[in-house]
Amino acid sequence: MQHWREAWADLANACLAENGHDVRIDHRSLAKRGLDLMPQVKLAPRCAGARSVTPQKRCWKRDAGAPCSMS
Repeated sequence: MQHWREAWADLANACLAENGHDVRIDHRSLAKRGLDLMPQVKLAPRCAGARSVTPQKRCWKRDAGAPCSMS
């Protein structure tokens, strides 16, 4: 799994650089980067405006993998 994450970061970073972006993806965990932070839940852009998101109302339905209907 680590190899895939590293390969993805390399590919994504090459594409970012090729298109003039100065941001980079780091495939390492927060701990391995020496950052004392807790991981956070990430929401899809169309769900980010939702007022409250409970485990039952995530953006992806757990059983079918279908997108949510939140807008």
